[in-house]
Amino acid sequence: MRPGVLALSAALALAGAARAAEAPPRGEDVAATPQAVYAWAARHRLDLKGWELESIDESSAAFYARPVPVAPVMRLTMRLEYFRPAPLGDGRSVGSVSAVVEVDCRGGRRRYLQTRLYAGADFQDYIRTDPDTAWEPLDPDNPHDGYFRDRCEGK
Repeated sequence: MRPGVLALSAALALAGAARAAEAPPRGEDVAATPQAVYAWAARHRLDLKGWELESIDESSAAFYARPVPVAPVMRLTMRLEYFRPAPLGDGRSVGSVSAVVEVDCRGGRRRYLQTRLYAGADFQDYIRTDPDTAWEPLDPDNPHDGYFRDRCEGK
């Protein structure tokens, strides 16, 4: 699953840090249903106000904030929350990811910008920002790209 959300304000980050400090440890299996994901998020005190659940797999749930048209592309903010921290390969683990996604609806392509990785849930404990990706064609087998196509078509 592709990482990716726009940075939150310092006030929200501080509020999230307080919530994260009170949350139970992460690392559980979560059924691939919206109800199970929202129950898991509530147990871990994730602030999902303004976020739409887009997809669920065995390791994470992806959310998007409302798309913003920025002619000639659509810009979305993506949030990825891992049910169990995922190893990065350098000894650290990622718990959440944020990215800005630009979608060229006419050109049938997308790119990820400002991809930020965090060790904790709810954008806590910043690790790094990955380089922006080049434009890539929308993949018919990628569930995120299906979501983007639906938004391009106004669904």
